[in-house]
Amino acid sequence: MSEKGYGKLVVEELVRAITRTIVYSVAVLYIAYSLLSTLRQEAKEAIQYSAQTATSAAIGTILSDPAFNDDILPKIKQNTKEAIEYTVDVANRKLVVSAQGKSKK
Repeated sequence: MSEKGYGKLVVEELVRAITRTIVYSVAVLYIAYSLLSTLRQEAKEAIQYSAQTATSAAIGTILSDPAFNDDILPKIKQNTKEAIEYTVDVANRKLVVSAQGKSKK
């Protein structure tokens, strides 16, 4: 067996260190990507849950408020009814005008 020189030993150890660094880096990147994917999904679910809870709480608060039920809700219903009636009247007038225009031709 011949003994290796100092330069050869340094080169061999440097090659080993580089290969280990590459392997460990790939492993760390894979683990980090997996963790971030999991955290991203968890964050999406947390945001959805928060939005649903906040919406439910707001609707519950509004609908249980007597001022809303006594004052505001009847006005909303009346405005909605008037908007529907207006839309029907305008559509009816346009249809009548359109039908009259076709009958003249």
